[in-house]
Amino acid sequence: MGDDQKDGVRVEHIDGQWAVQIIEDGVTTQQLSDNEEFARSFAAGQIIRLNLNRSGQSQSGHEVDGPRNHS
Repeated sequence: MGDDQKDGVRVEHIDGQWAVQIIEDGVTTQQLSDNEEFARSFAAGQIIRLNLNRSGQSQSGHEVDGPRNHS
């Protein structure tokens, strides 16, 4: 996600866990899960909560990274 990103959600597989990174007003928080389905569902809820659309754009036009799988 870009440095000027205000809001966004991303899912990454890191060291055997699924990390959901939430950027809200430029502040990043992270939730970890052992379960991929739970992580992706949680991320989808955050996308709705932040009023982001699923095409990778926030309603204000900022890019949002989609789910990524880092092996």
